[in-house]
Amino acid sequence: MVKSLQDITEYLLANASDPFPRYILKKEIQNEKISSKDIDAIHSSKWYYQLADEQWEDGSWGRFHSMDSSHAKKIKFVTTEAALRRAHELSLTKDDPVVAKCMVLM
Repeated sequence: MVKSLQDITEYLLANASDPFPRYILKKEIQNEKISSKDIDAIHSSKWYYQLADEQWEDGSWGRFHSMDSSHAKKIKFVTTEAALRRAHELSLTKDDPVVAKCMVLM
């Protein structure tokens, strides 16, 4: 039996255990307005914590570009470029606090 995109989307929304797949489905597939409850949920996700925890006070994640990515300390994002790429993959907007903080620096 072939499922429709709507059936698949509804299944994923009901069964996804992490808030980011639900957020991305609503925002990118269904073009729904994102609620504050959805925003609060993604901000408590481990994926968001990775970005927020490693962000420096100045808004960067250290070195800016991948051509300058040597770092002695073990970190998740070796460059600001890599962190912003992850933020984009997570469908975070320029209004999200971690992205906005970086934009002020730039």
